[in-house]
Amino acid sequence: MRCDDCGATGAAGPPGQMAPGGDCCAASEAGRHHAAFFADDGQAFRQTLIDAIRALPEKEQYAMSMFYEHDMQLKEIAVVLKVTESRVCQIKAQAIARLRIAVIGSLI
Repeated sequence: MRCDDCGATGAAGPPGQMAPGGDCCAASEAGRHHAAFFADDGQAFRQTLIDAIRALPEKEQYAMSMFYEHDMQLKEIAVVLKVTESRVCQIKAQAIARLRIAVIGSLI
């Protein structure tokens, strides 16, 4: 399928690609907002993510920082946080879920 407005083809995805039903997401209201969100080299996205990380509970911030910034393993994070390795996994999953909700919420 091809968009009559921009000529895009394919499945739903980034601006310029077709959305379900054959409407180009770039031509839809959500698509325009999506395009604006990423238009300035991701600066709006970056700021949204920073704000969302700052809003996380302290333990979730520490877990995410140790895992992603310091490349620590779950076992090492568990020792620092004085919890089990499986609890670190749960904390990390909860943080990711909160971040996902915050970022998606800012797109709407």
